[in-house]
Amino acid sequence: MPGRPVTAQPNQSLGHGLEVLHVLCGAEGPIGSRELARRLGMEHTRVNRLLGTMATLGLAERTVDRRYRPGPAVHVLAASGLRSSGLLQAALPVIRELHAEGFSVALGVLWRDQVCYLYHGKPNQPLERGLAGHQLFPAAWSSIGTILCAQDDPALATEKTQGWAWVVPPRNPDLPNAPLGGSMAAPVGSPIVAALAIIPTDKSNPAQYAARLLQAAAAITAALIPTPRSASTSAKPT
Repeated sequence: MPGRPVTAQPNQSLGHGLEVLHVLCGAEGPIGSRELARRLGMEHTRVNRLLGTMATLGLAERTVDRRYRPGPAVHVLAASGLRSSGLLQAALPVIRELHAEGFSVALGVLWRDQVCYLYHGKPNQPLERGLAGHQLFPAAWSSIGTILCAQDDPALATEKTQGWAWVVPPRNPDLPNAPLGGSMAAPVGSPIVAALAIIPTDKSNPAQYAARLLQAAAAITAALIPTPRSASTSAKPT
C-alpha cells in the first residue's frame, strides 16, 4: 500500500523479536520456547534469549510450567494503538448500522500477505464478540485483502477504479470461517489505513450493495479526519 516506508537495511534482531512476539500472541495458549523455535525455524537459544528480553519488558510472561504467554505490555501496546488510530471508535457506529440492516461485517488491515481483522461479526451476535473475532486470513482470498492490494497492483485496476472488490474464497477445510458465497469490501481512510467488508444478503448480484458499502466506508473515513477546533474553543483566555 502507498505511504509505507521501506527500510533498506532492516534491523535483524528487532525483526526476529517481533516475529517471536507475533507467534506468541497468535498461539491458542501458553507455548514453550522449543515449539516457538520450531514454528519460526529459529535457533532455540536465540528464541530463549528473545523471550527473556520480552519477559523483562513485560511483553511476555513465563508460566509455572516454563512456557510463555503474552504479557501486560502487549495489551498496553494494543490499547494505545487502537486509541491513537481512532479506527475502531470511528467504525463501530457504522458497523452497528450495517448489522441492523442484516449484514455481516468485517474491518481489517493488510499485514504482509494476510488480513488482520479488527472486527468480524454477524448481525445476530453481540457487538463485542466481533472484536478481533477472526484469525489471520490470506489476503488473496479476502475482499479486504484484495481491495487493499489493489491500491498498488495493476492487475486489480478494475477494483481500484470502482472502489470496491468482490471475492469468493475457495472452499478449504483449513479455512472453516471463510464467508460462504463471498464478500465485498471498500477501502477506509485518507490515506487508506484499512478496509470495510460486508456479506451481501443476495449474493447473486453483489453490485447492488456497492453504494451502501461505499457510503459506510466514507462515513468511517469522515469520522477519522480530525475536526479543527473553532477559534472560540481553542483560543486561550486573555
